[in-house]
Amino acid sequence: MPVNAPEDGQKGQVLPLLALMMVAVIGIIALAVDFGFVANQHRNLQEFADNAAMAGASQLTAGALSGGASSVTAAQQAGRQEAFTVLRDSIFGSNGSSVVPFSALSSSSCWNSSGTLFATDIKGCQMPGGAQSYVVTICAPGETSGVASSYCATQETIAPVQTLSVRLVETVALSFERMVGVSNTNAGAYAEARFQAPTGNGSNTAAGGRLGFSLYSNGCVTTGNNLEVIGGDVYINQCTLTVQSSGQAGFCALGAGATAGNINMGPDATYPSSTPNVNVTSANCQSASHGAIDATGSFNQLTTAIPIPKYVPPPGYSSFNATPSSPYPNAVANNLCLNGTSGSNCFNPGYYSTITGISNNLNPGVYYITGDPACTTSSTTTNCTGVQFSGPTLNINYQDVKDRCWASPNVPANSTYVAPCPDGLIFDPSSFPNVPSSSDPSQNFGVTFVLINKAGLDGNGVASIALSPFCSTFRDLPVNPPDVKVPLPTGVSRGTGCEPPYAQSGAYLNDGAFAVYGPTTGIITPGGNPGAYLEVSGTVYAPSATLSSANLSPFAIVPGQAIVNQTLIQSGNHPNPAFYYPCCSSSTTYGGFTGARESSVIQLIR
Repeated sequence: MPVNAPEDGQKGQVLPLLALMMVAVIGIIALAVDFGFVANQHRNLQEFADNAAMAGASQLTAGALSGGASSVTAAQQAGRQEAFTVLRDSIFGSNGSSVVPFSALSSSSCWNSSGTLFATDIKGCQMPGGAQSYVVTICAPGETSGVASSYCATQETIAPVQTLSVRLVETVALSFERMVGVSNTNAGAYAEARFQAPTGNGSNTAAGGRLGFSLYSNGCVTTGNNLEVIGGDVYINQCTLTVQSSGQAGFCALGAGATAGNINMGPDATYPSSTPNVNVTSANCQSASHGAIDATGSFNQLTTAIPIPKYVPPPGYSSFNATPSSPYPNAVANNLCLNGTSGSNCFNPGYYSTITGISNNLNPGVYYITGDPACTTSSTTTNCTGVQFSGPTLNINYQDVKDRCWASPNVPANSTYVAPCPDGLIFDPSSFPNVPSSSDPSQNFGVTFVLINKAGLDGNGVASIALSPFCSTFRDLPVNPPDVKVPLPTGVSRGTGCEPPYAQSGAYLNDGAFAVYGPTTGIITPGGNPGAYLEVSGTVYAPSATLSSANLSPFAIVPGQAIVNQTLIQSGNHPNPAFYYPCCSSSTTYGGFTGARESSVIQLIR
């Protein structure tokens, strides 16, 4: 019969196993507790670094940097000191220690390497007092990486004086891992900030708050089998520049005004298939062919993207509801004409879903367009009817452009201009019907279209359309609906001559600057007819929209600039340069067009 094994041989084995399991569980808990503590410290450090970098960058204003090398040095010193102050107060506030005064740093060769506190970069300096577990690095210009082996070694090269970075490392004492011989670890954070007071992020570094590019394309730039000349600097943030490789195809970035004719591409953009030729002569640039990409300036693949600029919007934008409970009405042309023509068939500025049938009957002002309601709710389209023309239209200050660049010795048909042209219409405006009398001294007929949702702007193949916001969009007119009537700014009276944008700062900063403004995803196009022609002056600011000139329908921005999402220029029927931006004089005359001014923004960029 079977014999059972004695039970006594298995007694007592559970306790050792349980002890071993408890050690493992306690070790896991210890690791989890310490990991959670370190992760929490990292979050705190990142918040400290972010706040310090932004505080430091706030000292790098355009005004502070405007006095040459000495003012840049002073502004950077102030930026480092402000960043340190925020770090110091954050650290000592979090650990309950007494705040260390600046005098405690003076004797340290790390903090005071030049004999003047913060006059040079702070490179891996240990915090004094009760915060010696922290090591601080403050670089101005900012570092492009927070993991470089040496401090302040990879500093910015694009608009560098606008940037400041902070690296912060803390030696964190561990609680439970001490039992296995690990007493501490490092937690770190890195932040870089830019004071986005625009300093002309093109070749012109004194743009006075204006983006220094004739064309800023967030995405692809594609051209057809023709030479395309851009007067000014070009920036392509993503995608690439595509030029056909045969025939007359070519691309030229031509120096204009204070700009060199540079082509800059962001870090996410792809290098063009054709190697750009740089520092070419103006004549050679304007005869580029067979897929050549030429620049009278330089070609640069940037390590840091230039952000889409931020602007003070046109008057009335802050009170505009882009998504009303009921759609806005379609615009109706039944108002007294105040655009230099006669009659009562004009459109008034206001809030509308669409405005169609435009034929030289736009009263000056700002038109807010949300797009066809039936279309905007569709999930399958990005472009809807918004602004559509049906006849030749002149909304531009004739008094200011008469006898300008379309007159001898300028020959637009041959792309021949004599300085300071192009500075106005590039064709003779007397061909328009109902041209205002040139003896009228107060012909201020500018318009701005604010495009919302998916609203597009379609020239609809009309032969001649000329639009400008200058002189000026801000009009004290009876409008429909009446709540869009914006009063004149305090102290501003209606003049008798050409009225430039009223304000140099504040809420009216960019009145008279935008031909198009808004977040639309729609298409801005002259239409599809070979004889169509759409010329605008001013800033076209539609960073989510597509600018399309195809089927021999020319589009020109003279003088002015485009800030768009995609750029498709495939018409060979336009003059060159198609865009011309003589950035960035302070003149308020038409020929000294300055462009919209950016808002000051302090932005974390890393």
